[in-house]
Amino acid sequence: MKAKIVSGKKFVTVSPAEAYTDEDGQATFTITATEKKGTAVVRFKHKNLVGDVTVKVKKATE
Repeated sequence: MKAKIVSGKKFVTVSPAEAYTDEDGQATFTITATEKKGTAVVRFKHKNLVGDVTVKVKKATE
């Protein structure tokens, strides 16, 4: 399975870029926010399966 930021690269990072699924068909990725606020879209893809996740980065509440 591959993960790619399709918009909002200055707002988030994703790691790793590619991961193998386990016996249940699940893979783990970490999406990390940067210091900036905004919206990013991360696309997960495996063969014909494609799914997008929208990530909203906000200022932390104290």
